[in-house]
Amino acid sequence: MTEVELTAVRRQERIEVARDFQTAGMTVHYVPVASRDGFQYRWYGNSHVLALHDLRLADGEVFTDAARVRSRKDLRGLMTFAPADCRIWGWSIVPMRGQSFTALYLDPRRMEEEVAQKLRHIPSQANVHFANSALCSTLQKMQWALSSRTAFDFMYLESLCLIAVLEVCVVQKESLVAAAKPIGKLSRAHELRVAEYIEANLGKDIGLQDMAELAGLSRFHFLRAFKKTTDETPYQYLLRRRILRARTLLRESKMTVAKIASAVGFKDSTRFIRTFRRICGMTPGMYRK
Repeated sequence: MTEVELTAVRRQERIEVARDFQTAGMTVHYVPVASRDGFQYRWYGNSHVLALHDLRLADGEVFTDAARVRSRKDLRGLMTFAPADCRIWGWSIVPMRGQSFTALYLDPRRMEEEVAQKLRHIPSQANVHFANSALCSTLQKMQWALSSRTAFDFMYLESLCLIAVLEVCVVQKESLVAAAKPIGKLSRAHELRVAEYIEANLGKDIGLQDMAELAGLSRFHFLRAFKKTTDETPYQYLLRRRILRARTLLRESKMTVAKIASAVGFKDSTRFIRTFRRICGMTPGMYRK
């Protein structure tokens, strides 16, 4: 299996994924549970799975290879981690609509070696219905991006996936940060090369892999080195450069706000206006005046 298998309890029909995101070795599924009949689930596969529950249950049971897990009713903000080749199954009855879960699948076979190595050393046992504020916040951001009606930003979700890998390793009792070697800054030449690439491609989808290759680093290493160099994540830097370019176009061109949004890499003008206002304290129309 490559994903959690879900079926409605009474009708035995497959519950479909509403929206997903994929990058090298990592896949995110957002699954709303609309049925009030409840659902059954089963997991066993070659990938690790990490799920964020946004559910309140009337009843349910969870089983792993080791034991039956004590049932909980309010699962909001709790998570479950199932390592590869570890079976987990159960059933849940939901008393209301509008609930969901978000699942992140991690396949070390398709990841860069530096990231995959972290996952190979985590304990191979299920961790059911646990809490961790940092990891929960990361998964909630994924959930928001995928449940939103607007188009999601590729680099934003890609970055969240990598952060989640680090955080789940910590949760699984692997001291990832302590074991990691100190990461230095980007060289001046690499910093300039990445900056020039971003400026030349502001209107396009830019991925971490594109930027990391310019610096000769893995995505994981590049993410940390870039932050140490600029005090910003690559996503924060890219967003700031897009807004700066938009300000120039608002001052020096007669392009519409919608065309400017597209020219600087936003997939819809609503998100552009919201982001511009958050960063600049005013709407693009107010700025132009």
